[in-house]
Amino acid sequence: MVSPDLLNDADYSRIETLCRDARMLSFGFSLKHLGINPETQNSSNESAKLFSAILGMPLKEGNNSCFVGTSFEIMNSKGRGNHGHISIETLSVERAVEWFANFGIKPVEETIKTKDGHITFAYLDTEILGFAIHLNRR
Repeated sequence: MVSPDLLNDADYSRIETLCRDARMLSFGFSLKHLGINPETQNSSNESAKLFSAILGMPLKEGNNSCFVGTSFEIMNSKGRGNHGHISIETLSVERAVEWFANFGIKPVEETIKTKDGHITFAYLDTEILGFAIHLNRR
């Protein structure tokens, strides 16, 4: 994983950085979408249509929200998070949950969804800048 030169030189700081970088790559974190809570219940549809028009992205209306492309989810009513949520994809929600625990952040138990013995979805218990965070298994 590291070159013998780093070991021979006892460059433990560089070794630690390389190991941390490798661990971060193993999570495969990427932005899936941004979920936005409406100011009022009536504003969500109009806002989604405007986003769709100005960004040239398709609008997909659903029961709980409207997607503009795959990047924006305009909620029909206020969901988690003061302003909305940020959806993060990861290769392993289980490993990501362990990582976040190092920062005192835990999953919200009642939001955890599983499939075939793996966690596929979970909200975290900490908002950042008024946005809830949820993890999705890629």
